[in-house]
Amino acid sequence: MTTGTERAVVLRGHEKSVLHAAFSPDGKRVVTASWDDTARLWDAATGEEIAVLAGHERPVIHAAFSPDGRRVLTVSSDGTQRLWDAASGDEIAVLRGHKKRVGYGVFSPDGRKIVTVSNDRTARLWDSASGVEIAVLRGHEAEVEHAAFSADGRMIVTASADGTARIWPVYAAQELIDYARRTVPRELTAAERKRFFLEAD
Repeated sequence: MTTGTERAVVLRGHEKSVLHAAFSPDGKRVVTASWDDTARLWDAATGEEIAVLAGHERPVIHAAFSPDGRRVLTVSSDGTQRLWDAASGDEIAVLRGHKKRVGYGVFSPDGRKIVTVSNDRTARLWDSASGVEIAVLRGHEAEVEHAAFSADGRMIVTASADGTARIWPVYAAQELIDYARRTVPRELTAAERKRFFLEAD
């Protein structure tokens, strides 16, 4: 195996420090996150810049591709997360809810959910299609530094500067509906159906 510098593809374009870089699932593209408030998409073979993901108002700390490679998630010191089209670089959605710096975010294995962590001592679960916040994971007593989904997507583990890690269950919509029906022995109202992710009639 050769690792000589003459074979390295250099990705140039960021104006300040690059904080993170990751390959797309197919290995053909790279996303980078930078202190210059942008993320950038690159052709991994040629090093050509494909798109500049501009919109964050403070440094972009982390970036990740969705499992199918069609979207990119960025998280920032500005307290927001953003979803981008990985082909065009167009912004799809801005996810708002965290009160302080967001340091990490990742898609679930099926790509349907996102978990993010923040200096506001919470992790948050989001619907990746709509950008809607599903749940706030509260309990840590200091900054939440990292999070990961289990391989089946049914659990999240969070790690914190408070010296603990916590494991949280992730319920499917039907499981919540079944629980609601067991808890409330009658037909659910339209508001309750919406609360438990079942479309109103």
